[in-house]
Amino acid sequence: MAKISSYPEEIGAAPDGWLLMAVLQPDGTYHTKKIEPDRIGAQGPVGPQGPQGTNGIIGVDGADGAPGPQGIQGVQGVQGIQGATGPQGATQADSHSVVGYNANITLDFNHASNFHTITLTGAVTFASSNLAAMREKIVRVIGDGSNRVLTFPATWKFVGIGVVAGAVTLAANKVAIFSAKSFGTDDADVVAAYAVQS
Repeated sequence: MAKISSYPEEIGAAPDGWLLMAVLQPDGTYHTKKIEPDRIGAQGPVGPQGPQGTNGIIGVDGADGAPGPQGIQGVQGVQGIQGATGPQGATQADSHSVVGYNANITLDFNHASNFHTITLTGAVTFASSNLAAMREKIVRVIGDGSNRVLTFPATWKFVGIGVVAGAVTLAANKVAIFSAKSFGTDDADVVAAYAVQS
């Protein structure tokens, strides 16, 4: 009996005839068996498609990409037209007013007049109102036939001599002048000077 390998190989899905199988025997010979092949029928039609499966879990977002390069700088806009210069305001002129005598006189630092004249008939105590930076009063005091005491706000700062502790005595028939310059909104911001006729 020939070995099975001596026959040509035939390949087919459902071959006709018989298959031979050589079985090795203990003595080294081969015993050939005849086997009838299975009969495989034709492939049936494809069955219907099953239902779609559920969606899978959404994956996590990937890491952010590296920043892109910086864009080029835009063109600078044109400069606007400069506005016209307005007219210059009028220069404020010094003006003078006469203040009637009173034992208590308040000097209004916002009054239109910055020069005043006061003729005494008794002692006088001065106060201030509307103080602001760079406002000033210049006051001429005309004495009568008696010595008169002039009292100023206690926190005014007098330069020079004459006024002590915010008060000074004007001798009879003498003329005095004092100036008071405000550097703020409080009496403590006022610097004053006093002088009397020699």
